[in-house]
Amino acid sequence: DKVPDVMNNPRMLKNVVEHATDAGELEDIVQSLNNTLDGTATVEQMERVGIISADGEITAQELALANEFIVNLDGGDANNINTIEQVQDIVRAAEHIVSSNVTISDLNVIGIPSGPSDDMLKVAEATQAVINDAEINVKTLAEVQSIYTAVIDLQTQEEVDVLKEALANNGDITVANLATTVAAVEKVVG
Repeated sequence: DKVPDVMNNPRMLKNVVEHATDAGELEDIVQSLNNTLDGTATVEQMERVGIISADGEITAQELALANEFIVNLDGGDANNINTIEQVQDIVRAAEHIVSSNVTISDLNVIGIPSGPSDDMLKVAEATQAVINDAEINVKTLAEVQSIYTAVIDLQTQEEVDVLKEALANNGDITVANLATTVAAVEKVVG
């Protein structure tokens, strides 16, 4: 079983103190914590344990993506995701992906490496550029992984720059046809 660190979560402790006046309310908080750490939480459950969105509201799309990340990053090991801070980072990454404002740090949180080599950083930056193209509209972890897989073959910064330019100038690029676009970029630059 997961043993979460609840003492370092002031929002959740405040909820316990202010709202858990009977056993049922305390049980709801504990269930919310379990569901949050298992990737099955509702927005209300996440908020109950102190998870917040930067803009104040976790949307349905952000929740679905965050829960998917938690389930898949946990990888069947109940000890991988066991703190509210980890979940908060995942929710923030989901929020940034949905809003096309993802950072390299967000990608690291969801398992997309950016180091130790410059080549890995280049791939992470290309993945970031693709996700941040508002036309792409990433909805799942599989789509993030598809983007990463598609851009991993880019060998030079010039290829990354040509891909970024293609994204900026062509609203028809989707996750589904990204690999074709990357192949075209390699052919043009190569």
